[in-house]
Amino acid sequence: DECLTPNDDPDATPIPIVRKGKAQAGGVICDVVAEILASQLERYITPEEDKEDKKARRVRAMKHGSQLSQAAADSDEDEEDDEDDGTTRDPPICLELCLQEGRHRSDQKEAPAEEKTGKGKKVGGKAKKAQGPTLLDSARGKICEPFCFLLASCAETITIQASSPSFGVSPESQSEEDLNEIFAALKKRVAKSKLPDYLRFFEKNRENRDGTTPTKIESSASILATCLMVASLAETLMGSATSGIVSREDPGETTECLFRLRSQAVEKATLILATPTAKKNKQTTSKKEGGTKKKKKKRQATGDDENDNPNMSVDEELSGKDIKKAVLDKARRAIEDEIATMCPAFDFKVLGQFFRSFGVSSESATQHSQLTSVEGQTPKARLTANIKFRTFMLERALRLVDGTGTVVKAGRRLDRAALSWKREGDDDSTTHQNKYIASAMLIGPFAFAEFASHCSKRNRTSLNHANLAANEMPLSHLSLAVVVRCLQRVIADHPTHDMPKEKRAFVWFRQVINKGKSSIPSIKKPFEFYTKGGLAPSEDRPLSEDTLGLRNMLLSLAAPVLEVQDERGEKNRQGGLLAELLANSMESEAAELVRLIGCAGSVIPDPDVRMSLGTSILRCWEYAKIDAPWNGILGLNHPEYFTHDQDDPPAKSPTIAVEAALILSSQLDADTPIAKIVTKSDATMRDSRFTSLLPTMSSEDWPESHREGIEKHLADDLSAVGIAKKLSLALLLRVGRDANFDSEVEMPSKKACRMPIVDTIAAIQAPKGLHVAREVGTMAASIQEAIDGALTDADFCIARILPHLSKGKALDQTKEYVAGRILAASSMISAMSGCAIMVDDTATFVASLLKSCKRIYSTYTKLVQIQTKYDPSGLDTAMNRLLLNELAIKMTPRTMCLLLSMQEHADAGEDKFMTDKKLASQGKVAAQVVYEKERFDSFLTKAAVKLKKVGMKEKAEEIEKFVVQSINRDFKIKASAIKAAQEREGKKKRKAGKKRKSDGAEGKKKKQKKAKKEEASDSDGADYDAGSVMDASVVDHTDSSVAASIDDEQLTDSEEESEESDEELE
Repeated sequence: DECLTPNDDPDATPIPIVRKGKAQAGGVICDVVAEILASQLERYITPEEDKEDKKARRVRAMKHGSQLSQAAADSDEDEEDDEDDGTTRDPPICLELCLQEGRHRSDQKEAPAEEKTGKGKKVGGKAKKAQGPTLLDSARGKICEPFCFLLASCAETITIQASSPSFGVSPESQSEEDLNEIFAALKKRVAKSKLPDYLRFFEKNRENRDGTTPTKIESSASILATCLMVASLAETLMGSATSGIVSREDPGETTECLFRLRSQAVEKATLILATPTAKKNKQTTSKKEGGTKKKKKKRQATGDDENDNPNMSVDEELSGKDIKKAVLDKARRAIEDEIATMCPAFDFKVLGQFFRSFGVSSESATQHSQLTSVEGQTPKARLTANIKFRTFMLERALRLVDGTGTVVKAGRRLDRAALSWKREGDDDSTTHQNKYIASAMLIGPFAFAEFASHCSKRNRTSLNHANLAANEMPLSHLSLAVVVRCLQRVIADHPTHDMPKEKRAFVWFRQVINKGKSSIPSIKKPFEFYTKGGLAPSEDRPLSEDTLGLRNMLLSLAAPVLEVQDERGEKNRQGGLLAELLANSMESEAAELVRLIGCAGSVIPDPDVRMSLGTSILRCWEYAKIDAPWNGILGLNHPEYFTHDQDDPPAKSPTIAVEAALILSSQLDADTPIAKIVTKSDATMRDSRFTSLLPTMSSEDWPESHREGIEKHLADDLSAVGIAKKLSLALLLRVGRDANFDSEVEMPSKKACRMPIVDTIAAIQAPKGLHVAREVGTMAASIQEAIDGALTDADFCIARILPHLSKGKALDQTKEYVAGRILAASSMISAMSGCAIMVDDTATFVASLLKSCKRIYSTYTKLVQIQTKYDPSGLDTAMNRLLLNELAIKMTPRTMCLLLSMQEHADAGEDKFMTDKKLASQGKVAAQVVYEKERFDSFLTKAAVKLKKVGMKEKAEEIEKFVVQSINRDFKIKASAIKAAQEREGKKKRKAGKKRKSDGAEGKKKKQKKAKKEEASDSDGADYDAGSVMDASVVDHTDSSVAASIDDEQLTDSEEESEESDEELE
């Protein structure tokens, strides 16, 4: 805020002058920065000769000869060109100042290929060539100046000067040339320049500074570097903010010329990079008299002659006809990625102006939507009809909003950490200043209008995938991806923002839909049906205005095909945008739309509304069962003109929809039963679940065939059903059960459990060499992730919450919540175990389920241990009884069947898809499951003993029924063997303090004798085969011989041992 000026005395310290305020101080700083940037920019600009001086020079050249001319002589053809468009042959920028001579030599010395021994035998072979740098690396190494960031800094300075009246140019500097005028003149000259003007420098300078002639690879690298510089230069000038730049030219014409220059440079660089290096053919001549055998190089038609003009030689090779399309696409992608790293991202205001001038609004106004430009059209109309330019706009918008592009803004340093939209240390004022949210608010509506427009043209959608390059997105998919990234910016974490996330998403969606309706009037009526409450919520609980408005907007995207009644009372069938895209086989657009719905639905605080949206997403695949005509949002009519085969892109939208639906329903929250929280006399279980932030499924959201089963679950207070359970039953119904589960798993009802989205996933063809499609395994992995999330919640409550709670209601409710979480996970495992071996070829899902079984036994063991230690009677609850019943009757037998199925799959022979390392890992998992199960049974036995001590003998007997006596080994441990082992351990403990180290031979002999005695006693006391421990994997529930051999004294011993282990655990 203070400016310092030196005193008259040079030795005196500077004294402060009058405070000018922040605005005036900022103006002074901007003047200084602008002067510095203008001086730096003038270093690279070629002086433009005045027309009068040019004419005088040419007259002098005609009279006195070209020696008196100060510039290069112009030919007659150049004079004609100058009269036509006023351009010159000299490039406006000296790009050679941005390139250095440093290059990567390709003619490195190689090791000798072979050596001869004294006997004449050859030893060794061809030496391997060291892999040198690629042509693109060589070109990248030649670029030594970040010229594009200098241009972006100049544009940002001009914008700041024009943003406030006090930031103008000071009177002292008015005599000098303004940065604004310099930048505007440079932009005009670059727009009128041509690519050969920049490449002409290499024609004049055919030798390096050291006098050597550059090789063809070096010349190609120099030309490639120049093309990269020209393309990045044109792109930076197009994307710089021009609010303060004075220009009398048509912005459409300037943009068209700059884009043409960029396209020429990109195509030239693509052909250079895609052209293969000419191979040198060797030709052997016959022996001559007195001479030796010589090898002559055959000169190729493309020429490796270093005396040829490098530009001409490259042009002769760059025909593009002999190069495969895939190679060209790959090279073009590499060039585009390199240009993206060389220049900053577009200013969002420039992108907004582009969308207004050359987007769907301009296309609707001018009615010029053809792919090829017509003579007589304006530059604005030609750019609007240019598909490449429309793609370029959307790609630059995506690069801006997804954070991959660097943004040059005042107040930021030009380093990698600062050239971004938001950093961790930024406060909200800095974020708002950088327009983090404003950019998404501006670009998102334009991108959605582009999406709605491109969907109506088949050649701009994913249906035209055969004509697209690899990893190239069609215009409809690209525009919708921009919309998704904009929404992610809007709902990002801004703690001190004036509006919460839900309010921001509601305002953003309202602008998006309004922009779409204004650009394409035909979609106004379908959108208004949903936004005005055409599908009212089924819940009786009132919703806030923002929640209800956002829900209605999302239903216009995610609503399934339903029979509705319009304002006139007529009944018709109406579907949302997702169902319409699926019906027209637009898979990639549908997948991106699911991401949009899931992203927006995640900010809704009401769990029931989120779950309803997830159900609607899954039901959108029901369109295939509807034969009657129905209306969509955009009115698309793209019939399935191709059949699904191996060459078609995989259908990713169903698996993404399953994942989004599980996230919206908070994974297993809806499947988690809880005890009723008594707050009011008329409180229902739905109220208790809402108080616990757990969703409740509504039967009205599902088809009529599913409603009866859902209502049965809702009638039971201790029962819950969610999306995860419905998906698992549908997958079991579609895939089928394994033969090992015929007696354990009952197949669900086809009428009440079938889901078209699951049928779509299961019907996807498997790749060659596999039996099951990867999408089936992806769906199963999403369900497994939900199971892991529920167990993680239970572990967190046991480890972090229960130790800090005293006795009371809060402690009891937390224990009930943990038991409910474990019950939800165990019921999911019981439902998925029957088809687990059939969802993938590597038994990965089976191993994941077994790991979850291990976690369930371990987590519940900790809960039982805590409950037994403080209050054993707490085990006598309805939730614990349900959980014990689920574990003993369903999960444990099916877990043992899973072990058997995995063992059979490992021994499948030729059909085995697992490596030895994976087999060993799965074997460890099986052993851990068995160990945790036996440990859990021992703690249940301890709990039963303590219940007997407190007088609850009946409850103890009920718990003992749930204990599964494990006989998964083919040996028995006798009671005499147990006593003998206990005596030996007692003797060892007593002698432990008296033992001394013996280094001599006598000590070793004593140890050997003692070891032999112990081995003999062990073999006498126990009868077992240790090699068969891991062979058996099935529990026989009928055999109770082990239980009969345990008497009451052994039970008390096990109680003492469990108490010791309890103390160790604490």
